[in-house]
Parts: sequence; structure tokens; C-alpha cells
Amino acid sequence: VWGVAFGPEGREIASASWDQTIKIWHPDGRLLQTLRGHRDRVYGLAYSPDGEYLVSGGWDNTVKLWNRKGELVKSIHGHRAPVWSVAVSPDSQLIASASADHTIKIWSMSGHVATLNGHQARVHDVVFSPDGQLIASSSYDRTVRIWRQDGTLVTTLYGHNGPTWGVAFSPDGQTLISSGHDRRIILWDWRDSRSFEQLLDDGCRWLEDYLTNGENLSDADRQLCSGGI
Repeated sequence: VWGVAFGPEGREIASASWDQTIKIWHPDGRLLQTLRGHRDRVYGLAYSPDGEYLVSGGWDNTVKLWNRKGELVKSIHGHRAPVWSVAVSPDSQLIASASADHTIKIWSMSGHVATLNGHQARVHDVVFSPDGQLIASSSYDRTVRIWRQDGTLVTTLYGHNGPTWGVAFSPDGQTLISSGHDRRIILWDWRDSRSFEQLLDDGCRWLEDYLTNGENLSDADRQLCSGGI
């Protein structure tokens, strides 16, 4: 079992499994329904906030929509590799899917809206901000990225020393949290959107006096920030 999700009212639980099924459970543990339609293991699950549909993503490269009766109403094709994660916008109008093809795709009920390109490896997780205006993603490329719905990259966050796995916004949308293979959880003030190069430049300015006047530094150490950083 790879993914789980509560229905919006907490009356049911969905689980996604490598056995290619989605199961719907009552919170007391009773199995209510088994949904079949994926042709490979199922990873991502998300209910729409309005409770009208359940979204799933699987290793058959598809995103699927299921209605409240458990009927498959739509299969979305477009990814060229397994779908690891799915998310639904707060207004229930948009779906985001994260894939091993290095992209995040945004979908509406009528079709494809945007493709978010920038990650250099598979994308593990995707989530909408509480106001629905931004999307955050985590990837095997060790970064966390924040995007606008139209695919514009807002910022790239560096800090993990290995693949990043999970990502989530705080309820007020002001803080982002990520988990990584490096066994760390990082809280980000994502509004500090300086690039990696800008951060290096700031660090070198802070170190300037020390590198010039500090004791017991080698010539190589003193040249640490030379070379146009």
C-alpha cells in the first residue's frame, strides 16, 4: 500500500496499492469498495475538496478520475512515465500530477492546462498552496520547486543532500515543509526566493573581511570567493 487519503468529510478512506487497485474503507475498517482500472501499481491519491471525485495516479502513466459511486469517469493520458503523486486545487477545478518523466502537469476537466518543466529527475510529490495559486514539488534531483499554475517557476529551494520525497504547505501558506532521503525535514520561508548564485554572493560579502584579514588561512582559502561568484 503506497498512498492513502481521507475523504473530505472523513467518512471514508482510500488506499492505493501495488496490486493495481484502489480500496475504499469505512473508518472502522470495513472494506466498502474496490476500484479497478489501473494496469499497473497505483501510487498517488487525492480527493477533490468538494467531495465529487477521487483522483489516482499510477505506474501505467495515467491519471484517473472516479466519481462518488466508484465509477471510472475519465482516464488522462500525457505523461511518458509513472505518475508518483496527484493533487487537487482547493476549488476542485484543477489537478496536478507529478511524474517520473521529470514533469508536473496541470489538468482541468476539459484537458491539459500546462506542463511544468525544470526538474532534472523524477518528481515525487506535488501539492497546491492553500489559496490554490501556487504549486510545490519535490524531486529526486534534490530540489524543491514552487510554481505558478501557468508553469512559471517562482523559486528553487536547495538544502537537501539527497532526493526530496514529500512536500506540504502550512495552512496559512507562509511556510513550506519538505522531507528528504537525507533523513531531514526542512521548513522553508519560500518567500525568500533568492537564487543559489545570489545566496553564494551574499555569503561571500559576509565573509569578505574574514577572508581578507583572518588568521591561519591559506592562499587558497583567501581566494574562496574569487572567480566571479
